[in-house]
Amino acid sequence: MKIVDEILSKTEEITGCMIPNSVFKQLEANRFVIWGTGKAGRYAVEQCGRKGLFPIGVCDSFPHKKGDFLMGVPLYSGKEILHKYPGCTVLVSCDRRYGISKQLDEEGVSYIVWDSTDLFTGNFTYGIEARNELAKNKDAVQNVYEALSDRKSKKIYRNKLEYMITLEPELLSGFFEDKIYFGNDVIPSVNCDAVLDCGAYTGDTLDSFIKNEACVCQHYYAFEPDVDNNRKLQEYVKSNRLKNVEIRNLAVWSDKVTLQFRNDSMPSSRIVQSDGIEIQASRIDDMIPESESVGFIKMDVEGAEIQALWGGKNTIQKYHPMLAVSIYHNKHDMWEVPLLLKKLNPGYRLYIRHHTSFYPDTVCYAI
Repeated sequence: MKIVDEILSKTEEITGCMIPNSVFKQLEANRFVIWGTGKAGRYAVEQCGRKGLFPIGVCDSFPHKKGDFLMGVPLYSGKEILHKYPGCTVLVSCDRRYGISKQLDEEGVSYIVWDSTDLFTGNFTYGIEARNELAKNKDAVQNVYEALSDRKSKKIYRNKLEYMITLEPELLSGFFEDKIYFGNDVIPSVNCDAVLDCGAYTGDTLDSFIKNEACVCQHYYAFEPDVDNNRKLQEYVKSNRLKNVEIRNLAVWSDKVTLQFRNDSMPSSRIVQSDGIEIQASRIDDMIPESESVGFIKMDVEGAEIQALWGGKNTIQKYHPMLAVSIYHNKHDMWEVPLLLKKLNPGYRLYIRHHTSFYPDTVCYAI
């Protein structure tokens, strides 16, 4: 049985709800509170109601008046409701869930977190939509699966595809890899003339690179089009007195063009179709001196990976650099990016690793 047929057979009962069934099963046996009064919290109240599950209250970090309600559910501050109902379970349903999880850990409160990323980005797919996309692209998915170079990659790839449909956290929890891009079991070290950091943000990848004794290069090129992120990146380079880092306030693309860009000073700043600011984009092939041997390229460019790879076609085919390319921003990147890497260099060995406990940071490595 092909991998997609296996996944489709296993997920026949998916209804399109973004909250995993495992979460509802945990709530059935407990009094519970929904933490979050925004988009995700309201969605959680609605979906729980459809399942016949009713929270004893909804809360957030702010004070509320006695008698306030949200969608017919009593509204409290987090401190108030946890004092009022000790021993209840908290369903964390908000975008900024990490600080809340830490707070609940410190207070010894039982809680459940579901990945509400889809509500805020609009880029990920789940449920029926993801099943339909996999069904339409089953041959491409199978080709990627068969091209992967180790069993670990195959297992992660298969589980991530199922996760796209179910959002069940246990599908990914056992495969979390802390070290992203390098210093891991796929790329333990980097030693080359030039490193290209596409989507350099404020210097997080650069910081990891310079602190890793197994990673050295003569020249580090950092591409970051977001104005505020680029400024912070420059401050980082200056404060650390890095002499071999060259920062470019450009987007990497398949051609030299002017593009629309959502400049929000966040990791999710991205190229958009309209209502953005104008930025300059260029090809990797046009920005790196021909005499400079490129040994490693990292790409996390918020959905523009395909275009960026085409813009670096000549560089990739000439130098065969190690590549670490994000494949989670668009559903089709899960199969189109690996297949493009093999097309650009049939000799590449492909690996898949996942670097968070939820949706983001699935990376295809080409060696």
